[in-house]
Amino acid sequence: MPKYSNLVSKRERIYLPPPATKKRKRGADASDLPTEYFRSFRKIVEAIPWREADIVAERQKAEYLDGEGEFSDVKWGQVWDAKNSWEIWREIGKERYQNTKKKAEDINS
Repeated sequence: MPKYSNLVSKRERIYLPPPATKKRKRGADASDLPTEYFRSFRKIVEAIPWREADIVAERQKAEYLDGEGEFSDVKWGQVWDAKNSWEIWREIGKERYQNTKKKAEDINS
């Protein structure tokens, strides 16, 4: 018998609103936060796959390939140094928090 009946990934935990809980005597609870707070988290979580896809596309560019046509971590490090994937995504100019492809399809139909 499994120890846990439901396993929730880190992404799902951020994406879902907090469960209704009893009020605590001390301090603010997650249910005291405005709903806009969780909408912001949802947009960030939804943007993770777009960020990953955009960075994969950036890594496939010719400027990051070595002489044998393989990806070079050295060349990538020279350009992006110690930047994390969110900073890289912002600098390549593809940062977005809404699915622009989906909106374009809605307009055309």
